[in-house]
Amino acid sequence: MSKTSGKICMGTILAQSMVMREEREGMDDQIAEIKKLHPWMNGDQAECFKLYIDGIGGLHHFFGKVLPCGKGVEVKDTTNWLATYDASLLTFLVVSAHDRAIRMEIMPNNNKMLKFHFHKRKHAERNDLIWQRHPTIEEAIAVVRTNSR
Repeated sequence: MSKTSGKICMGTILAQSMVMREEREGMDDQIAEIKKLHPWMNGDQAECFKLYIDGIGGLHHFFGKVLPCGKGVEVKDTTNWLATYDASLLTFLVVSAHDRAIRMEIMPNNNKMLKFHFHKRKHAERNDLIWQRHPTIEEAIAVVRTNSR
């Protein structure tokens, strides 16, 4: 390997590291903005709410209510376009929930609104208690494919 290719690799690694740091800082800014609007939220609750906000395209698209729900949050919104492909909010929420280790539950609120419950968990070992852990998307896919008919 030549010296220049080593420099390019180091330059690429440094650039990737800077992008990752900027993304983390951007996420921290978004969490701070959420906590500013909802001072009752702790970090986990803000992270849970951010999952929903990311799915709908930002805080400026949110016209519902967010309330505390145990250690998580309850989101009530007029979202009526959950789908797995063309209006892919459902897919985004499911995949992102697994990536971020956030348990999500969807239920009707009334004839015009849906209610979402979000609770932060952790990616962990099988010997952790069921209400503490959350599978990765790969683990969830394997379970579904194993148990499918």
